[in-house]
Amino acid sequence: MKEIKATSAEGYRDAINHLKRIDKPIEREVLGKKIIVLPGSFDPIFQDSQFLASKLNEIISQNSKVLDMGTGSGIQAIFSSDKASEVVAADINAASVECAEKNVLLHGLKNKIKVLQSDLFENIKDKFDVIIWNPPFYDEEPKDIIEAACGDRENKHLGLFLKQARDYLTKKGFIILIITDSLNYQIFFEFLRIGKMSLELIDSIFNKKNYHIVKLWYRR
Repeated sequence: MKEIKATSAEGYRDAINHLKRIDKPIEREVLGKKIIVLPGSFDPIFQDSQFLASKLNEIISQNSKVLDMGTGSGIQAIFSSDKASEVVAADINAASVECAEKNVLLHGLKNKIKVLQSDLFENIKDKFDVIIWNPPFYDEEPKDIIEAACGDRENKHLGLFLKQARDYLTKKGFIILIITDSLNYQIFFEFLRIGKMSLELIDSIFNKKNYHIVKLWYRR
């Protein structure tokens, strides 16, 4: 499966156009796992999705409780389940919720992964050892729910996520994000300063677009 690498404002438009061209269910193979993609949901063909999924087995400790925010096809929740004892997969997009549910059933993980519709933490009740998010990182104003998977003007949703996540982490819990050079780093690090958060770089890939997996935690 060829990865899509969105690299600029033009890349943003290419990514959105790709997502909107999906008009029937399709199958992807990601790191040896079959993933169904439904129209209106997020396609894990993108390089950031696959890079993050490839590292979760190293990041997540055995029997952790995990929240996959913005789950899309459910890819991060499914890869998290290899070690996690319990996973909640949440997305604001109803099409993504349906898509993730199908993939959870496909992989026989109904007893381990709970899928629900939620605008960030709106319908989240529990606390987690790990919260994962592959956030929208383009500084673009989304026009609809599909574009909201890629565009976040002035990182407003990322800022709200980082403000709220503290209340949904266990005492030693942490956040895993994948970020890119399309992100406004000045705004991002200001969010970390205001939230009294620390950052550790887990891994990076460098090519036409640079991706960085980072671990974040709140200083108590």
